[in-house]
Amino acid sequence: MANTQTPVFRSPVAAGSSTAPATMGATSALSLADETGVGIVSVRNRDEGSLIERFATRFGRATRSGNTLMAGQRPGECIIMGDRSGVVGLAASKQLAGDAVVELTHGRVVLRVTGAQASSTLEKVCSLDWSDAMMPNGAVTSGSVAKVTCDVIRDDAANGTRSYLLTADRSFGQYLFDALVDAGDEFGIVVG
Repeated sequence: MANTQTPVFRSPVAAGSSTAPATMGATSALSLADETGVGIVSVRNRDEGSLIERFATRFGRATRSGNTLMAGQRPGECIIMGDRSGVVGLAASKQLAGDAVVELTHGRVVLRVTGAQASSTLEKVCSLDWSDAMMPNGAVTSGSVAKVTCDVIRDDAANGTRSYLLTADRSFGQYLFDALVDAGDEFGIVVG
């Protein structure tokens, strides 16, 4: 998913840290990326079966169709993430009577933690079980990450590199970003 806006966070690593902002290289064990600005639409319907049929996902699971991610965020609720015009169009094209469709793009922060040490980093700020058995690729859950209520989607890269998308209310964005940088510092986190 491409970021359609400039990053909104000040990197705390810029002032005096040995960790220099850069993009994740092949040897990086951990990276944090700001994907805020990606289009997000929530679709709710009491008939969860209709959401499963229309968006090919169910509660607790995420699926991809090209660059669009559809996640069963809660029972009877699906979020669609991707290109803003694409996700709005997809939701509108599949909308049924009884749906509550809300665009969340500007109200949510989206951060991506990627790399071999992603689980270890998240374990420091969240009590969820990050093992493959409990959080396999495509899993969707909610939890407190650094005391911020977040929705978490495991969305591994095409090459199989472990990766998590975290979404939260935008007002907590800078705090959550800073907490993740701090938690990943011992693993040599790269901010990019």
